[in-house]
Amino acid sequence: RSIFFTSSLFAYRPGYRFNLRASFDKPAGHDASYGVVADWLTDPRPFLRSRSTAYSLGLSLGVQKGATGDSGEREWVFGGELYGALEFIPVALGGSWYLEPRIDDILGLYSDGRRSNSLRGELAFVGSLGQTEQVQLVYAAERNSGDVYDPGWRHTLSLFATGFRGRWSNYLNACYDLTSGEKLLYAFMDYRFADKWRFGVLYSFYDMEGESYDDIELLLARGLLGQELGLRWSARTGRFSVEAVGPVRRF
Repeated sequence: RSIFFTSSLFAYRPGYRFNLRASFDKPAGHDASYGVVADWLTDPRPFLRSRSTAYSLGLSLGVQKGATGDSGEREWVFGGELYGALEFIPVALGGSWYLEPRIDDILGLYSDGRRSNSLRGELAFVGSLGQTEQVQLVYAAERNSGDVYDPGWRHTLSLFATGFRGRWSNYLNACYDLTSGEKLLYAFMDYRFADKWRFGVLYSFYDMEGESYDDIELLLARGLLGQELGLRWSARTGRFSVEAVGPVRRF
């Protein structure tokens, strides 16, 4: 039996947002891991009074039990990440299509001695296919250093698509790593057949680090007392699981 639990508290204030997350993971046959992370992020602001460039700053602090340190023992790990981003004014291509360039950097420091830095630039081709269908095609180049991620350059091509029609909603997230050949795909189709009921079909696939996985899941969910209770079935395992999702509120 596996248990996965996540709870988040969001706070939105003029000029910034705050998120507090707590998680507990206990996969079948493995030890439990749990932790708390607090994130703070500013809204985009004009960079040096520029009308064409905006910047955002962020800070993340967290603690987790369950990571394996150099001694091989599972230990508490404290970590912090500094985040900075530059967003440039979108370039209009005609109609509802745009090019959106951005640059961001994440510096990570951890109590077990690890360090990391990730500098990323991306160019997004963004537009709509109708009144409710949105598409993003994103090329990203990322330069990693330190001992958390594989060092060197990484190039990826990602596709995001969403659509809403009546009681139907659809979501697609696909990513192809041009450097390593790794692939990831997640697709979800949802139908609300009654006021508080919905039925969903999910497809997941990845081929990463020499391992591949794919699964089709069926979900039946109902809203109840401000929450949503769902029954999920996996074609890969043939098992059922129960999930509960609480309300999302702003403070």
